[in-house]
Amino acid sequence: MRLQRFFTAFLGFLLAFISPIIAYSQSSDCKAINHALSSSHTSQRTKQLQRRALQIGCHSAPSNDEQIMFWYQTYLQRLPSDLELKTDRDLLTVYHQTAPEVEAGILGSAEYFKKFSSAQEYVIHLYTMILTRQPSPRELSQGLDVVANRMRTKLALELLKNK
Repeated sequence: MRLQRFFTAFLGFLLAFISPIIAYSQSSDCKAINHALSSSHTSQRTKQLQRRALQIGCHSAPSNDEQIMFWYQTYLQRLPSDLELKTDRDLLTVYHQTAPEVEAGILGSAEYFKKFSSAQEYVIHLYTMILTRQPSPRELSQGLDVVANRMRTKLALELLKNK
């Protein structure tokens, strides 16, 4: 009887300890899925992500504001100003830009570009971050030409579209 009470108490403690970890993990998975959904360009990929979201209990996509704040935090390590948030929200809702177009605008910004010591480092970083691979010598050369012509947003958008 004592042993049974001990195990019951122990299992209760264990569940109380593990439940928040499971909930946090599910929340992180939902955030990752929602981010991928906002960047998805193919209906097949979108359907796969939606199925996965249902499997793990994700119920809603992030709001435009949440998505914008996520990009700023991820890429610029800060939150957007009120003006930046309003501008990017308007780009999505009023001017009907796609999520990858707005995300590319952040990746192509002067603030983001300044994080790198050279244009070559910037181009290599975009390829490895977005496409999870190194650029070929030809791609690197083309990327450097695009950056030299101050068209960083175009490069980021092309990579996001090929993700």
